[in-house]
Amino acid sequence: MGVLQLKFLVLQFVIHQANIRGNVMPSPVTLRVDKETRQRIARIARRKQVSASEVIRQAIEIWIEVQEPAGSPYEMVSDLIGIVHGGNRKRSAGAGRQFAAMLKSRRGSR
Repeated sequence: MGVLQLKFLVLQFVIHQANIRGNVMPSPVTLRVDKETRQRIARIARRKQVSASEVIRQAIEIWIEVQEPAGSPYEMVSDLIGIVHGGNRKRSAGAGRQFAAMLKSRRGSR
C-alpha cells in the first residue's frame, strides 16, 4: 500500500468518525462573551491544545447533557449494573412472601 493510499484511508476514517460523532458543523453560531470569559476560554484552549471553538462546543455539550440527558434511565446506569458483588444473594427471594404476610397481618388487625 502506497503512502497516498494510506493518507486517503486515514482521511476517509477521520471524515467517517466526524460524521458519526456529529462533529460536522452545519452552520456557525455567534456568541457574545465578556473580555474575562474570552480570556479564560483562550487559556483553557491553549492548555488543552484545542481551538477556542472546541472549548465552547465541549462546554455546550456538557451543559446540554445535564439539562437533557440522552438515553433511557437504563442506558444511564448500564455501566454500573453487575459491578457490585457480595451480600446475601437470596435477600430478595422471600421479599414477595414477606410483603404478602405483612399485608395479611394488617388486614387481620382491622
